[in-house]
Amino acid sequence: MITKNSGNEFSSPLNRKILENIRHDIIWSIIGLMVVCGLVEFMAALHYKQIGLFLAAVILITGVLGSVKLPLFTCAGRSMSLNVTLIVQSSVSIVFSS
Repeated sequence: MITKNSGNEFSSPLNRKILENIRHDIIWSIIGLMVVCGLVEFMAALHYKQIGLFLAAVILITGVLGSVKLPLFTCAGRSMSLNVTLIVQSSVSIVFSS
């Protein structure tokens, strides 16, 4: 009986390192995109003089900088911090826009 070696294709140390590098690159790309979005939102808040946009931009930029600066965060911690930041930022945007 021939059995496939399913599930072990990523078990070698080299493959794990490659996957970890991919995760790291994806998270840093998301961080860069969130910084750009936060700066655009900040400029829109200054242009339209709305406190809701300003507060949402501050929350977004602070969350991104916090996830970058805290040395204890691994890739999973950074992605969790970014997700929480996006949830809080979108909630603030919804509350102040209505």
